[in-house]
Amino acid sequence: MEQGDVGTSLANILSRVFPAQNVTAIAVLIFSFLSPIGTGVHFSPLQCAVVGITTMVLAPGIPLAYALWKGIVSFNRTEKEKRHTFYVIGLAGYGLASLIFAYHSSTIMLLASFSYFFVTLACMLINFKWKISVHTAGIGGPATALTYVYGLPGAAFFILAVALVWARVKLRAHTLPQAATGLLLSSLITLVVCFLLYPYWNPAFLASSFISRLISTLIHP
Repeated sequence: MEQGDVGTSLANILSRVFPAQNVTAIAVLIFSFLSPIGTGVHFSPLQCAVVGITTMVLAPGIPLAYALWKGIVSFNRTEKEKRHTFYVIGLAGYGLASLIFAYHSSTIMLLASFSYFFVTLACMLINFKWKISVHTAGIGGPATALTYVYGLPGAAFFILAVALVWARVKLRAHTLPQAATGLLLSSLITLVVCFLLYPYWNPAFLASSFISRLISTLIHP
């Protein structure tokens, strides 16, 4: 097999194994069952996982899977005009998740759903003029949130993020600026949400957030 074929095959595998919905499912399960600050008032880890998977993975994922099956959209060659409907469906799911998690004071899950909501909103607005990469936007946010909360173990997701940037460009699904912008934009938005909902200046979070501990050490050596 030629080197180009191997690279294309690997890029295809990465793109199909780690679309945004699959990465979301991983993030939801990690935050639900491994939360360092609990999962909220009268809300068990299992309940968080069920709500998160239903609203953040299945709600946006099933319509997209149907459209892919019917050939309405393509995995690697979807025109930006066909993406608007799926962005709106995603916003509805993430918005509903945010309301539920906010009601139950599930900060760790609200961090995830809020991040997805605002990243999706930003991508939708950009999509009116430019085709940003959903694959890389879908990994940049979770990688940032997981690193913020769990430190180096979460940072391993950035290796996957860089690999997905390469894969989307290799498959010519996106240009390098489109793929890199998806990663950087989602990381930036998620970092802002993390600072707002998981603030380093709040003593309740100092013991659980890697970034919080690092900043605290720098401020108070």
